[in-house]
Order: sequence, then structure tokens, then C-alpha cells
Amino acid sequence: YEGRDAVYDLSGDRDEDQADWFLEPSVYCHVLVGEVGVEAFCTFGDDAKVPGGHYSMDAVDIGIGTRPDLVGAGGGVERTAALMALADDLFGPGLRRVTIAAWNERAQKVAKAVGFAEVSRFTRDDGTEFVVLVRSAGQ
Repeated sequence: YEGRDAVYDLSGDRDEDQADWFLEPSVYCHVLVGEVGVEAFCTFGDDAKVPGGHYSMDAVDIGIGTRPDLVGAGGGVERTAALMALADDLFGPGLRRVTIAAWNERAQKVAKAVGFAEVSRFTRDDGTEFVVLVRSAGQ
């Protein structure tokens, strides 16, 4: 990826390391595969938390990665809604939480479109600001 999206680029990592990470049981990773291959993935639990964040509220943490070229024209909302339906099936009632870099306005817009609302912000030790958003299951 180019620009700020490069932070999400896994292409520099060795393929076998990526596969090991996706298959690690503690990561609890699910992959959404479509016509163009891997379109999005999500992780549940501690892997989705950003170091430095305050996560005292009881919620299922979700990390979501969507190919940036598929986010526009409703593609991000469609894929994120599908992943939220999966979370609801897996975890039942309760809160869902995502943590998004404050500069990533596209991801925040997608999260809000599927029912997430901002509850807090924090700044990591390296100066990067993050937004924490939650939604109820079934929204």
C-alpha cells in the first residue's frame, strides 16, 4: 500500500510468517475471501487491542483489515457489516470494540456506518493517537 496505508502492508513480511500469524489460535483470525482473493480479515480478543489503550469496559475487541482499494463505494461498509454479523454469531449479545488510528478517517467512517460510536481516545507512546469505538451486538 502507499502513503499512510503502508502501515497495514504485510507484503514485506515472509509469507510463512503471515500464515503462522493468521493460523495462531490466540489471534482468532477469520478471513473474508471474495472474487479478488483475500478482501478483509478480522481478529478477536487481545490481538485487536493497541498497546497503551485503556480497555476497562467489557467488550469483544475486534481488529479489522480491509484492502484499501475495496473500501470505497460502500465496499468497506459491506465487508465490515459481514464481519460484525460473524462476531454476533460467535459471541452473542454484548459490546463490540474497535480501536482505529485517529488519522484513519476512512476506517472511522466505515465503523460509524455499521453502528460504532466513539467512546474515548488515547495517544500511544510513539505519539500516534487512536480512537476507541463501541457498538452493541446486532446493530
